[in-house]
Amino acid sequence: MPEGILKTKTFRYASMQAPPWHAPIVVVGADGCYYNRATDTARLYANDGAVAVNTNLFLETATDTVICCLASTKLKFEEGKGQNCGPWINEPDNVPRKYLFTDTEPREGKTIIKALRDKNGWKIFTQETGIPKD
Repeated sequence: MPEGILKTKTFRYASMQAPPWHAPIVVVGADGCYYNRATDTARLYANDGAVAVNTNLFLETATDTVICCLASTKLKFEEGKGQNCGPWINEPDNVPRKYLFTDTEPREGKTIIKALRDKNGWKIFTQETGIPKD
């Protein structure tokens, strides 16, 4: 666990020191995924600036695998209703394995999942696809 100030009401870090070590496996969460139809790209985001900063600090320490957890309801894109978007969570490009776990593949999220998989290199796993064996 890195050093930081923990908010006792939410159990989230308010601030965190950059860890002086590297981690082979890093597990993080995201608050949502923004899909840009014009470029057919998707980006993960946090709802809070401090959470994005802390998540990005963890991602910078990853050397082998990043696992991101994101509920399928947060992969929803509704035409004409726009999307919420907070501060970006940086793409972990320096790791060979990137896994995104979600509970199910939402009908509305197929385009977003395809962009995350094809353009960002995430392997996507749901209850239906099961746990990766590699």
